[in-house]
Amino acid sequence: MTEKHTPVRTPTPSRLPTPVLKFATDTSFDDLPDHVVSMAKRCLLDLLGVAAAGRATAMSNLMHDHAATHFAAGTRNDAILGAPMIFDGRVVSPAGAALAGA
Repeated sequence: MTEKHTPVRTPTPSRLPTPVLKFATDTSFDDLPDHVVSMAKRCLLDLLGVAAAGRATAMSNLMHDHAATHFAAGTRNDAILGAPMIFDGRVVSPAGAALAGA
């Protein structure tokens, strides 16, 4: 017998005002000024550089291990509800991934 797997859906953040939701869902890079896109790319590159450098520290290893032990990813209908820790790959809860990446 084949089991049916239901996809996990992310809940819509209903507490955000409609104009904010509309902007977040309807805006593409083509709608943004070039200087905004350039700054977003620069910020992302900075984030990756800082995360890569920080990942080599003893404290980062400690926090990643703590998150893996205490912030396990959940499951629903056989789907894993989690997020990979940056530059680690182990999957933990979204809160655990945020903690490890902070």
